[in-house]
Amino acid sequence: MPAVIEAIARYLDHLEDRAWIEQLVEGHGVPQVLRGISELVVDGAPGPAHNTLTLARDLGIRGIVDPDLTSRVRTEMPALLFPSLQRGLRATAYTVRAGVVYTIGKLSFDDQAQLLRDAFEQFLDSDPLLLPRIVFELHWLLPGPQWSYIHRLTEARHRLIRWSALAAIEPYPCAPGDDAFAQKQQTYERLATDPSSRSPRRAAIAWLRCCEEPKRTARHSSWSPV
Repeated sequence: MPAVIEAIARYLDHLEDRAWIEQLVEGHGVPQVLRGISELVVDGAPGPAHNTLTLARDLGIRGIVDPDLTSRVRTEMPALLFPSLQRGLRATAYTVRAGVVYTIGKLSFDDQAQLLRDAFEQFLDSDPLLLPRIVFELHWLLPGPQWSYIHRLTEARHRLIRWSALAAIEPYPCAPGDDAFAQKQQTYERLATDPSSRSPRRAAIAWLRCCEEPKRTARHSSWSPV
């Protein structure tokens, strides 16, 4: 195993260690480090992939390493990292797919949102756990809430996909009278008539009450993409 890949695979032993990260990059060069990250993502082993995606985020988000280094890394990422992230979206392990979705959103390259749009289409009939994560990250990458994706979840063919809309819409802060509140209410009303639930109206009303809780609204209103 090349030294750079071996080091990247053990990144959690040096989590957010600025000196270690900068030494790794200066010793091997930005392109070689990004190629090593890409190789581990494509390999798809959950443990090493988790470590390598964490390193990719720590390199690509300002605040951990030197800002100039982050700028150099981000310049190379579209060509050297995102193609492997696209392949990682098809990983066998759910944890790898979820980590890739989170990383694409967290890195905040608006022009890479298409990767998540394509993933939504790919998994619309098959992955009720991943779809809410995709919708949430698209919220940060695209201008404004993407209600159309939530509507499509509620209209999906499979029951678990339809009910995953609850997880997709839950993070949006709302208050009575605003657009988010109306969108949540419409989502719950759609699911209240879903034939798959024994007590759909009770479930939908419970979720609507959650939306109205001031503490929940305050907690989610402080979220940010980075």
